[in-house]
Amino acid sequence: MRHSAIYRSTISPRVLGHSLLELGAAVAILAILSVSALPGLRNLAVEAQQRAHGNAFIDAVRFARETAASTGEQIIVCPRKENITCGDNWNSGWGVFHLTADKTKPLREYIINGSAIRVNANRQKFVFQQHLRATNGTIKFCSERLTNYLNVIVSYTGKTTLTKTEAGGCY
Repeated sequence: MRHSAIYRSTISPRVLGHSLLELGAAVAILAILSVSALPGLRNLAVEAQQRAHGNAFIDAVRFARETAASTGEQIIVCPRKENITCGDNWNSGWGVFHLTADKTKPLREYIINGSAIRVNANRQKFVFQQHLRATNGTIKFCSERLTNYLNVIVSYTGKTTLTKTEAGGCY
């Protein structure tokens, strides 16, 4: 008695797997899609870095304003130098110092290393006083990769506003 009919598969060999040609085509399509998405992902990373720097500066300004109001002393936010004093280039970061005390001991500092973000300000320092009076100004966070930039505007009362500008770029 022959039972070979019982063991015959009703599934064709084509349904059991994919050919090498089909797998190669799928890998090629995946490679093309990932290469085309790479610039968008880079811009997304630069925008996140831009936002992080802007938020860190806002945090420094708020801390300086609150410290000036609570201690009665003048507090300064200024560009950071390598020896942790006030400098003239915002691109290396910034520090929060007592204006009257030794400026080599920051209350807080934010260090920028190897960033794609350039930082420009129309002030060399922001001074905060006890009676909620401050130096007003604008600090800009921009990148040559992006067409937009972030502005942090510091008012005379020390309050901050974050705005995103779509045109202009770095200066």
